[in-house]
Amino acid sequence: MEIKEIIIACGAGVATSTLVNKRVSDLLEKSKIKAHITQCTYTEVNGFAKNADLIIASSRIAKEINGIPVFVAIPYISGIGIEEFEEKIVNYLNQKK
Repeated sequence: MEIKEIIIACGAGVATSTLVNKRVSDLLEKSKIKAHITQCTYTEVNGFAKNADLIIASSRIAKEINGIPVFVAIPYISGIGIEEFEEKIVNYLNQKK
């Protein structure tokens, strides 16, 4: 099984990205998707993006970086739209070969 590369970023690379990392890790485990997650700051994203499959950010930093889509994790922060957001993540990763 292929291991996906996911970047989770926030302003400081600590608080919000830790929350998002936990939620995404739980989702991936439940969905049986193997992934390596890198947690970082917005300024570090480009350095990690070369081999990434998906970037998840706590706020809108770009639509994509180096051709890799950026999903904005506002549902995890606001509590609104979590199910749709998680479905979007799983569907994207399952179609990404």
